[in-house]
Amino acid sequence: MSIRIQNSIKAHPLAAFFVLAFGFTWVGSLFYTLTTPAGGEDLPSLRSLPGALVWYYGPCLAALIVTAATAGKEGLRGLLKRLVLGRVGWVWYAFIVLYPLVLHGVVSCLGWLLGGPAPRFFQAEGVPQGNILLVLAGLFVSQMLLRGIGEETGWRGYALPMMLKRHNAFTASLLLGVLWAAWHFHPANFSRLLSLGGVFIFLEIVSTTVIFTWIYLHTRGSILIAMLFHTMSNLMDYVIPIGMSEAAPAAHLIQIAVTWVVIGVLLRREGMEAGRAGLCSTWHMA
Repeated sequence: MSIRIQNSIKAHPLAAFFVLAFGFTWVGSLFYTLTTPAGGEDLPSLRSLPGALVWYYGPCLAALIVTAATAGKEGLRGLLKRLVLGRVGWVWYAFIVLYPLVLHGVVSCLGWLLGGPAPRFFQAEGVPQGNILLVLAGLFVSQMLLRGIGEETGWRGYALPMMLKRHNAFTASLLLGVLWAAWHFHPANFSRLLSLGGVFIFLEIVSTTVIFTWIYLHTRGSILIAMLFHTMSNLMDYVIPIGMSEAAPAAHLIQIAVTWVVIGVLLRREGMEAGRAGLCSTWHMA
């Protein structure tokens, strides 16, 4: 790494992280799109695999590069150590499993009661049929390796702690949520997200980021827990699918409303007040 680039990263580390995260993902996504035959594929071919890996691991690569440039080997060791930080108490493991399950169940049932389709189980767009346990195991491993390590090393591993140095927990969550949501709008996702459904997905990601921050601040900044929560949240769209871009607007609105009800309960329970000091005072590293 040249001295000039390293000095630029040191001068603006958070900006450098987001530029690299978006840059890697956009380049990888564009390469993947250009090397994928018309009609798409369920799995990347050998030709499109490099683009897919750069796309998925963009935030992780950005976090590693910026950490190495600003904190050296010691900083990298600290970042990687949090990837395996799992001693956080059983209640957090229960929450990261039960919260997505209950959320999907509530959204699915409320949508049905309001005239939507009946709840479905163990099926999702793009997921092949087969033995449920094997499918679940395959989805879990793939989500942990790609979405977990690939994204959470960057979003909760690097970006969130940096943003918490400048903002209160709630403001940092919203800012990171907007950027994380925008990150999803890359070439490979254009057809799905440049629509009304994409707007709802954007809002859902922003609101879910607040939940991620709450978990992060109560689990000693564990990236592993963030990875598991990300994985379980995605996995539930197979267990009790509520759809992504193809879902009806009512389902999206219900999901957003339910999430903000949960956020409201958390804010009230934590006794947080308006303003930076108040919001930071009780969302502490437990």
